[in-house]
Amino acid sequence: MAATLPPQLSSLRLSGNPLGGAGLQALVLGLKDAAAGNTLKELRLADIGVTEQDATPLQRLAYGLMDGTCPVLEVLDFDMNFIGGFWPELTYPCRAMLTEQQMFR
Repeated sequence: MAATLPPQLSSLRLSGNPLGGAGLQALVLGLKDAAAGNTLKELRLADIGVTEQDATPLQRLAYGLMDGTCPVLEVLDFDMNFIGGFWPELTYPCRAMLTEQQMFR
């Protein structure tokens, strides 16, 4: 089941919540549903319990960001998740959409 997000949401801070892969998957689906009017500028997902075994939701998040799901995203915080070398590899295409002022971890 996808999380429903209001399109006018500018900041979403879920850091420290044990979402894991299933929760990340629901979030990705919710972001896609709200994409038409999405004004999300800050997405904080530090320490949500995602691991290397959650490669599929991680890929969906990366590709969702790349395809314009969050067109005005400025901050993406994915610190303290144990995903080894997957995160930089999966999100490489997203780096082009982030400016110098934007944080990407």
